[in-house]
Amino acid sequence: MPLRPVRSALAGSAALATSVACLALAPAPALGAGTTSSRATASTVSVKLDRATAKIGTKVVLRGSVKGASKAKRKVSLQTRDAKGRWRTLESRRTKADGSFAFPTPTWNRTHPLRVRAAAAGKVKVGTSKVVKLKRTIPATTGGSAKAWTPLFDGMVARWNPCAPITVRADKTNAPSWFVKELKSVLAENSLYTGLTFDFEGTGARKDSDIYVQWRTAKKIPSLAGDTSGVTRTGVTRQGELVTARISLDLADYFYGRTFWRSVMRHELAHAVGLDHVKDSKQRMYAYTIVDAPNAKRWSKTWGAGDVAGLKRVGATYGCIG
Repeated sequence: MPLRPVRSALAGSAALATSVACLALAPAPALGAGTTSSRATASTVSVKLDRATAKIGTKVVLRGSVKGASKAKRKVSLQTRDAKGRWRTLESRRTKADGSFAFPTPTWNRTHPLRVRAAAAGKVKVGTSKVVKLKRTIPATTGGSAKAWTPLFDGMVARWNPCAPITVRADKTNAPSWFVKELKSVLAENSLYTGLTFDFEGTGARKDSDIYVQWRTAKKIPSLAGDTSGVTRTGVTRQGELVTARISLDLADYFYGRTFWRSVMRHELAHAVGLDHVKDSKQRMYAYTIVDAPNAKRWSKTWGAGDVAGLKRVGATYGCIG
């Protein structure tokens, strides 16, 4: 069934001078009683992953320790590098008294370059660990080309700012009893493929959330007429940042059942985060979905290679916006 999106665009080294004086100097005394040194002490930060490869959504811990002259608990920060080469902090915490620490790692689909940086403490310098890489793996795809994805807007890859939570609200008016549970499940799955963070704010008719999901008829939403089961309207700034999405699901197709509607919601949420339709029928961003039970079940749980690549591209891989 066609699931076409309707889109709207919102107008929306300095040189250090050094002088050398040729003077005869007496030998400096050795450090001992009555002498002190102001030289800063280096920090050594060591890290190790529980394992280097893991499925998306599974727990992997990065452990390590900081060694230096300071006996105080040190502030340490887990950092990752985006596709543009920029490092950003994911989380900060204090070491234990013995200098050890542990961080949970990102669970979404990417090979994550990670390092830990220890803050300076008194005369102890900043320390940075080596870079370790955590590869996240995904379930088998339905195939097709990894190039089989299309950005929502011509001429640019529009995406949400992955460094801020995306608020979501659901309107339960006329909705089936399973609607909210399935929507939350679809949001969680999308997050594992994009790295985006969704903040479900609850249910109600308020439309001030970033993403708003509702059930309506073609009488209210004319673009739901005919074979269309879902439609998504998005708003984007001139800089290519997605800022709003309104997903409408067709009440007239209510009888197709839960599994079918999970497929539709996955498809429409992918529109909401920046993907358009493709011509490759192996992709879930193909404009039609299959109604019969066996195919609907498969469509509700799998992605094509192009879908996976597209979701990764519009997600957190390229870092913060602004």
